[in-house]
Amino acid sequence: MWVLPEYRRHGIALKLLRHSFEVFSGNVLITNFIPRSKAAFDKTVLFTDFANLKGMRAYIRFDFARILSRKNSFLRKIAPALKLIDFLLNLPIWFKLKINLANYSTSCTYKEIDDFDKNLIQFISAHLSESTFRRGVTEFEWMKSYPWVKKVKRISKQASKYYFSQEGLDFRQWFFKVEDKGKTVGFIMLTLFKGELKTPYLIYSEKYVNDIASVIARIIIKEKVFTYIGYDRKVNDILKKSGLFLYTRPSEYGFLISKTLKEKLSFGSPLLFYGDGDGSFT
Repeated sequence: MWVLPEYRRHGIALKLLRHSFEVFSGNVLITNFIPRSKAAFDKTVLFTDFANLKGMRAYIRFDFARILSRKNSFLRKIAPALKLIDFLLNLPIWFKLKINLANYSTSCTYKEIDDFDKNLIQFISAHLSESTFRRGVTEFEWMKSYPWVKKVKRISKQASKYYFSQEGLDFRQWFFKVEDKGKTVGFIMLTLFKGELKTPYLIYSEKYVNDIASVIARIIIKEKVFTYIGYDRKVNDILKKSGLFLYTRPSEYGFLISKTLKEKLSFGSPLLFYGDGDGSFT
């Protein structure tokens, strides 16, 4: 749901929302919404809270150039100076992370996958069989083949004309298999875009949570990630205690469900991942 800035505050978003409700006969689930837009959903009296994932946004390196240049035109003009400040502040951090890489060792092996083998398919199916969205290998293969962000060397003029066009200079999407002596013990989906590493799906056998956290930490260091966003509480707790981050703050990811759809569904507490909905794609 999006309205041109010059046409906002005229009730258009509400009309769009009501129309979508009619088109889908009230069967609507809303994910990945901006917190301030929740007031529009509440105003319809058609939706209720479904779930709210609690995670964290963690900062590994200084990124004044990217963060402050969004604020106003003056800060955009001095972006080169901010980049120099970032470089100088991040230099000792880079050395520290490089030295501490050995602290995040794991007895497991992990590798980026090209194809989903039989063992991995069975592992994913077993761990997601009770998940609310019921995603499986078919959906992951589709995501792998058709990422929403196209990695380019230069942003095209065509992309700049359209608000929802996504081209990225640094976009990456990974699918990892984690093994212990040939046995599949974990599946990880990651995306990296504009310096932010996100974890749409972390699926693992319970006793390997420390190994999963170590894999994430090693990728953060090797890929020179600026910001980490994750919603797996156990993995987050391990990473926070490791001293990897400069600063962390809470982050939330909400789901709203129409009252019509909720009445039709019958299940206990929802089992949701950050990647459910469109959280997997950007």
